[in-house]
Amino acid sequence: MSANEEELMSQDIVNLLGKETGSPPAETQVSRRAAPEVALPGTFSTPTHKALEATVIDKGNSMADVIKKCSRKAATPQVEKAEQKTTIRVDRPPPQSFFRMSPLEEHQLEMYTLVYPAESESKKDRQTYLVSEDLFEEGKGFSLRKLRLGVTREGKLFVWPMSLPNLGGWSNTWVDSAHECARQAETRWCCINSDTKLQRYTWICALGDFGEPTFPTVPFNEILASAFEGRIIASRDHDILRRLRGEI
Repeated sequence: MSANEEELMSQDIVNLLGKETGSPPAETQVSRRAAPEVALPGTFSTPTHKALEATVIDKGNSMADVIKKCSRKAATPQVEKAEQKTTIRVDRPPPQSFFRMSPLEEHQLEMYTLVYPAESESKKDRQTYLVSEDLFEEGKGFSLRKLRLGVTREGKLFVWPMSLPNLGGWSNTWVDSAHECARQAETRWCCINSDTKLQRYTWICALGDFGEPTFPTVPFNEILASAFEGRIIASRDHDILRRLRGEI
């Protein structure tokens, strides 16, 4: 498919979702962070932020791109030479596991999400769904989160849906400490823990040298399409929304 056909398809999906209604045109943004000066195929290494260059990132039509990739059943991104399809965890880093977070802006994206069911005896029954922004007012429980890409020491990718800091001025120790931990993990291998007594996350940094992490070079929207496959809400007729309205 040509580049023009790809652009037209993406635009059609945007119009279908109503994403452009009342929204200013997407603009090409310049990231504060940048791609590494030298990177082997399929990898990048970022010992410090100073090793990064300026990168131009086009974040327009992000939701449409994710839906398009998911509808095509995009193959799950793989770490290095793994040949079998892998599952990408959508959650904070697994406990007792050292991890790194990608510092690149193109591996961070703010999108609306829904955790369903909101209350469950087993956390395994709860799943995070991506929600088209024009459906945000359909029900309670939707929230804008920053999706960030990370990888464990074992080479397993995960997407961390992070709550955003409050813009009203008051502080949330869980949210603030999670973002601080993620910043630390951009340059060091960290292990996160929940401290219910202090009402915040705590973390330790590895004493050993585990080397630099390896991330896939495929676009982040393809990674999200794989991570959220079967869990993207783009229509008011989606069964989850119908359950929230009491229709089924």
